[in-house]
Amino acid sequence: MMTDRSQDENSDIEWLQSFVSRRRWQEGKADPSHEYTVRNWMPGGEGEFEHAAAVIRESGSPATFDSRTYIYLHVDGMKYWTMGSPINETTVLNRAKS
Repeated sequence: MMTDRSQDENSDIEWLQSFVSRRRWQEGKADPSHEYTVRNWMPGGEGEFEHAAAVIRESGSPATFDSRTYIYLHVDGMKYWTMGSPINETTVLNRAKS
């Protein structure tokens, strides 16, 4: 039996899947093995962008990269992360193949 928390998490993941499919993603300049999307690339979408950052942080798990720890959320063969700024200051969401 699913708990309310796991049902909420599943609906958050489904929402995130829809969100990322609607976003423009740019190949990383310094590291082309990842892509990113920027908050202001979708005018009026700040609330959705912040919600996506929150879903990544709340549903993801910590992992270390280059001696720094980030929260990664693995969905559909991709991992998503932010750089750790407060959500209202986060301007970039990143993704790469898991």
